[in-house]
Amino acid sequence: MEKEKFLKAVNEIAWQGGLMEKEEFQIEGKRFPMIKRAKYHQDGEMILNYDYFNETEFERIVLSQNKEEIFMNTENQYKFNASIYAMYSFYDLIYHKPLIRNEYQLIHKRNQIDWINYVLDEQFTQRSSTDAWEIYELIRDWNLFDKEERIMERCTYFCGEILSVMKYLYVSKGREVLKGALVNEDFSEEAQDSVRAIDLVLSVSDLIYQIKEGKRISDEEEVEKLLIILQLDKDGKLNVKGSEEEKKFASISILIPPEILVKAICDEFETDFWICWDKVKNNNQYQNIWKSLDPASYDMAEKLDTITFLNRSRVLNEKNRGRRKFTEEDLIYCWDKVELDEIKDFLKLIHEKFNSIGENCVSEIKINKVVRDVVDVIKIPMFKEMYLDFKNHENEKSYQTAMHLIENQLNEMRTLKNKGQKMKAKYEIKHTLALFNNIPLRKKILGF
Repeated sequence: MEKEKFLKAVNEIAWQGGLMEKEEFQIEGKRFPMIKRAKYHQDGEMILNYDYFNETEFERIVLSQNKEEIFMNTENQYKFNASIYAMYSFYDLIYHKPLIRNEYQLIHKRNQIDWINYVLDEQFTQRSSTDAWEIYELIRDWNLFDKEERIMERCTYFCGEILSVMKYLYVSKGREVLKGALVNEDFSEEAQDSVRAIDLVLSVSDLIYQIKEGKRISDEEEVEKLLIILQLDKDGKLNVKGSEEEKKFASISILIPPEILVKAICDEFETDFWICWDKVKNNNQYQNIWKSLDPASYDMAEKLDTITFLNRSRVLNEKNRGRRKFTEEDLIYCWDKVELDEIKDFLKLIHEKFNSIGENCVSEIKINKVVRDVVDVIKIPMFKEMYLDFKNHENEKSYQTAMHLIENQLNEMRTLKNKGQKMKAKYEIKHTLALFNNIPLRKKILGF
């Protein structure tokens, strides 16, 4: 992906994920919080420090135009919302550099990729988020062993590649785990290929045992020899010199993933798997020939709309359970992804209130008063773009009508005693402010 397109995509993910820049703005000698769509500043950095959906400020995240990095305080990484994790996943998809290291990111990356596809209209697949072996390696690299069982239970459930699960099970649980899979009454081609693959894998241990029994060099030298064979290309493996068992090992290594072969070697020669695997990991020439073990869905790109994504994340995040469900009205601020039919009831309500006020609007209101009242009553920051727009046109009738509408909503909320009614009134005001800030939608509905 071209750099300019990448930077634009990151900005779009942040915006549609409700990640904004919050700043203090001085009005009549007093500072008020304002939010705006984050943009890259002259120094090439974009700052995010406010979660619009959850109405919370967090320690700022800095995204640089010049580096493939996101700067953050790692102590706060567990407090981030789903949109921030999705942004990290996008960096990983493009640069193949995982930037955040915790179990939440590994478990929920599937939803994040599907939502990224929706936001950017892309076709990223689930391969990176469901590769059981790759995730198992990350657990080791990130020292998340205490979370291994929970992570792998989730990841193997979603994993589409049987061979990937096979590698994970063989290395982490041992060859005995695979034996039960040989009892299979499914006669489909895919199922029988799975049986053949497992049968071949299980035969490796016997072959390594024969090599050890017939060796004429030390155990350490034999292990090194076998690891070198794994790093040869196909032609090199077919022309290996040595015992018949070593030649057979070289041939079978064309078919079987090196992870399994290294594990079999280490079990037989009683040596550390990870030390040996580090020698082979980046130098092996293996290419997966068991394509029938990969279901077609493994490389299919799916899309997950923003509201579904946010509500799934809300349920999965224990801290956010019990909070109100997100609705399409929450997306009015970035309307281009919302169908009008889904928010027609709200838009009709505001349209009716606007017209009613317009006919009886006599007193003059200043936008500075509206800002003070909004912050005082519903405790959320105003959109800076809306404030500046209203400030420049505050004497015009349409803008006066809009400000009277907001003041009426605030006054009504002040009179409410029921907590549920107050919450409903608050979000009506919040969504009205979002409508007024979204100029294309505002013109479409209210005409100004």
